[in-house]
Amino acid sequence: MFIVVAGVVMLGLEALTNILGSLGPMIAIVAMLLGLYGLITNFNELPNISSSIESALANGEIQTSSGNWLVSGLNYVGYNLILFAGFHSQAGGEANRRKDAAYSGLIGGGGFSIAILVFYFGFMASFNLVGRSAVPTLSLANEIHPYLAYFFVAIIMIGIFTTAVTLLWNTVSNFSDDGTKKQKVLTLIIGFIGLIIGSMISFGSLLNIVYNVAGYF
Repeated sequence: MFIVVAGVVMLGLEALTNILGSLGPMIAIVAMLLGLYGLITNFNELPNISSSIESALANGEIQTSSGNWLVSGLNYVGYNLILFAGFHSQAGGEANRRKDAAYSGLIGGGGFSIAILVFYFGFMASFNLVGRSAVPTLSLANEIHPYLAYFFVAIIMIGIFTTAVTLLWNTVSNFSDDGTKKQKVLTLIIGFIGLIIGSMISFGSLLNIVYNVAGYF
C-alpha cells in the first residue's frame, strides 16, 4: 500500500484528482447499499440501540472519541476540514470555471453526506450484530454473505488508499511543488513515517487520536 500511495502522490495533483474522482463515487454507493441493507433487515432494533451502546461502552467493548454525540459529530467535520481543505482547494482551483468547482463541491459533498447518513442508520440498526467489531462495515458485509466480505475487503483497501494519498499529498504539497525531486523525496520520507506510526498503533486507537486532534484544531 505504501508503494502504491507514494507512487500516485508523485504523479501530481491532476492524476490524483482523476483517480479519486473515479473511486470516490464507487465507495459512496457501496456504503449506501450496505447501510440500506442493515437498516431494512434490522429496522426493529433501532428503538433499543441506545441501551445496547451504553452497555457496550460500560463494558469497554467499544471506544468513543468524546462523551457527547454532538461533539463527536463536530469533531468529524473538523477532521475533514483541517486535513482535506488544502487538497480540496487545490483541486477546485484546477476547474475550468468557478461554477464547475461549486457544482462539484455541492454534488460531491452532498453525496458524501447522504452516504454517511444512510450508512449511519444502517449501522445503528445492526449494532447488536456488528457494533463491537473493529471494522463494522466488513462484519455487516459478512452477515449478508461471506463472499461479499471478500469483495468489501477490496472496497476498504480502496477507501484507505483514497484517504492516504489525499493526506500525503496535502502534507507534501506544503513543502514542495509537484514533479520536483524534493517532492518525491519528501513523499517517501513522510509516507514511510506514516507507515511506521500506523503499524505501531491499533486501528481503533489511531482513529480516536486522529479524529480528536484534527477535529479540535
